[in-house]
Amino acid sequence: MGNRLSKIVTKTGDHGETGLTGQTRVPKNHPRIQAVGTADELNANLGLLMAHMPSELNFIKDEFFKIQHHLFNLGGELVMPEHAFITAEMVEFLEDRIVHYNETLPYLKEFILPSGSIPTCHAHICRTITRRLEREAITLHQSEALNTPLLQYINRLSDYFFVISRTIANSTQDQEILWNKDLN
Repeated sequence: MGNRLSKIVTKTGDHGETGLTGQTRVPKNHPRIQAVGTADELNANLGLLMAHMPSELNFIKDEFFKIQHHLFNLGGELVMPEHAFITAEMVEFLEDRIVHYNETLPYLKEFILPSGSIPTCHAHICRTITRRLEREAITLHQSEALNTPLLQYINRLSDYFFVISRTIANSTQDQEILWNKDLN
């Protein structure tokens, strides 16, 4: 395969447009490009989460690398809508990991606040970025149909990051702060 990024400065986006596959150009604030940008932001934040992971949780990093590749696939599918890169197997991977981690966690009787250690908070940040990505994907889907597994993957990914935030807190004895509706 040739060099993908042989020329970084192309000047083709100087007037507020960017390219999809083929010759299709869209405004940089097009819902499709918004979703691509959010997937990229999520991927970068996942990298930051990996950088802050405690060493006793290094085994989760392999999953994170896999998810980073999935996020690139997701972005590729958004800019090449004629290709479905996100598969049902990728959705099943997340579902399996969610069940695996959730089985080891204490039962939740109340909402938890996104707080605690740096890696716990970064997992919550990844969760909230994923929720934004989901809103953007649904907005796009309302006008341009998206691959069903892509939408499912994003939905499961936010659940995954929620369970991962709890797993990190539990593994590092980081106390989860429960929401107190009566706190003034």
